[in-house]
Amino acid sequence: MYYTARKNGGNHCIGVATSNTAMGPYKPHDQPLVCDDDSGGVIDPSGYDDGKDRWLVWKVDGNSKGGATTCQPGRPSGDYIPTPIKIQRMARDGLTLLDAPKVILDNEGRSNDGIVEAANLYKVPDGDFVVFYSAHCFSSDDYDIEYAWSSTIDGKYEDRGILFRSADHIGIYGPGHCDIDPNGVNMVFHGRENPNDGQAARVLYSATLHIEGRNIHH
Repeated sequence: MYYTARKNGGNHCIGVATSNTAMGPYKPHDQPLVCDDDSGGVIDPSGYDDGKDRWLVWKVDGNSKGGATTCQPGRPSGDYIPTPIKIQRMARDGLTLLDAPKVILDNEGRSNDGIVEAANLYKVPDGDFVVFYSAHCFSSDDYDIEYAWSSTIDGKYEDRGILFRSADHIGIYGPGHCDIDPNGVNMVFHGRENPNDGQAARVLYSATLHIEGRNIHH
């Protein structure tokens, strides 16, 4: 199990815990798996197994350092800070990182408030890869679920599209942080039942996806 924890009151790192059964209990390893203090820390780890190699995907939490994003206390200033989604190949044990991490996606500045995060991978039957991710500030009703495509798992992901956004007619606000089943049909994600007033609680939703070419809808 991969998780995020704050290191001695500093930035977030990615840790790993193991168990003999899926139900646990899980024992954390003594040392973090990934840290990146200079860039703002790391969050949102997600593991992926392509049948040959295992991979770890995460977000560099650049917006935690401030900048032009509105997703921090205080007044925005300066430029938008990178929040790259990175991927790194792992050994089959799921514990050992191999090669070097690669950037597969980054924020686009003002258009997504300088934030992309919560990445989750899926391989379509024709061999292309989709990364589902969230954009904008998590506490905003602009928070949404988007997707992008690549012909290789660790390549640049392009052809971005929006899958879920806030909508009065379906009563979901600020949808984000999705996970998709291996068949590419069922997705779960969180959102709010009411427009965010600072106290709106998140609930869990499920949806059925339809993938047609490089378009995905529900």
